[in-house]
Amino acid sequence: MTKWADYLISEVRYGKNHLIEEVKSHTDDEGVISEPKIVDRSQISHNVKSGKTYRTIFRSLKGWKPGNLINVLRVSGNHYIRIDKNKAERDFLGSIPQF
Repeated sequence: MTKWADYLISEVRYGKNHLIEEVKSHTDDEGVISEPKIVDRSQISHNVKSGKTYRTIFRSLKGWKPGNLINVLRVSGNHYIRIDKNKAERDFLGSIPQF
């Protein structure tokens, strides 16, 4: 199985102004998805800026399914973590579950 990304995000917690507080992050070890670790927004941003890739994932009856790649966009001098290229001043990881 092809590696989907360096890190995978299955759930998100948004805070004030719809900014990510924490996510449940997994690693993709040659098709084996790890147990989740809680990771904060600054770690995701740092990793993406350092060249690491992130993707959302969804649990189905047949296991995990890949979602969207995650980007860090600069808008009005601030960085936002998004699955799209929308220049909105908030984070957005699509329809993954919130915790």
